[in-house]
Amino acid sequence: MAEGLLYGRRQMMRSLFLLSLLTATVSAAQGVKLSYETVDVTTKRFNANDCNLNVTVNWTNTALGLGLCANTDLKVWASELECQDSAGTTDVVFNTISSSELSAGVGTFTVAVAELPGFKYSDAGVQCGTDGVERSHRLCGAYRINGTGIPGSACTVSQTNSLSLIYDTKAPVAPTITVDVQDSALLVKFKASPDTTVIHVYTREQGTAAFIEKAQLATASGSSIKVSGLTNDTTYDVMARSEDAAGNFSENSELFSATPRLTLGFYGRYRSAGGTDTATGCSAINGLPFLLACGLWLLRRKRNP
Repeated sequence: MAEGLLYGRRQMMRSLFLLSLLTATVSAAQGVKLSYETVDVTTKRFNANDCNLNVTVNWTNTALGLGLCANTDLKVWASELECQDSAGTTDVVFNTISSSELSAGVGTFTVAVAELPGFKYSDAGVQCGTDGVERSHRLCGAYRINGTGIPGSACTVSQTNSLSLIYDTKAPVAPTITVDVQDSALLVKFKASPDTTVIHVYTREQGTAAFIEKAQLATASGSSIKVSGLTNDTTYDVMARSEDAAGNFSENSELFSATPRLTLGFYGRYRSAGGTDTATGCSAINGLPFLLACGLWLLRRKRNP
């Protein structure tokens, strides 16, 4: 009797385990996913120039023929809060994608930046185009699904992944720079604020009015920029600006003045002055300075055998 009861319990536990495994497998394989044009990008930033922008969002239904409940649809909305199972009173519903549309497997919809709830329901008078603010929004979605994949099971609400839309008109802090002199070039070293994504470097010949952008670098790629193609013995004014992911530019950095110089070393200066030796030995060298240098070298060799 006890053995039969124990066997029955084991069978029940095994069945429950298999059911839970099936549920997890089916749930993991099904659902609706949101993405921007570049799939691995989950955040988009925009600034005051983007108020007329319509952002394209892709959706992908991986529950075709299984999982989605009959007559379900996909509702998509934007919120300044965390995503819930449905839109709140201060959220903005952008799209409702019908079950017939979902059966196509993939599709797109657009989100109008100017209609985000941070502007529509703002209690601080913030409108799209306002400077010096940063407002974050979550793009949310929800649909009904049979998570077990077993016909007749109850349908529940499931959320899509969320995406971020950030209205950012806060300019980054101006970078700090130092300048090293090189041959026909200047090496600009910079330190930038954490929200900076690109550094832009500008130069002008001293005494002229207009700066010209000569180089730019993503901050993820390094902390110095070489400005080449300059004229030796000409003094240049140098400054830089930071740009953030939303396209906001900082104020100008501190101004530096620097003069590229010919920096070829002893042998390079000797050749530049008319020397013809090709480093084959002192006996083949024309020019007293280089002979003196070779004599000093030989003298040191004798003293240090």
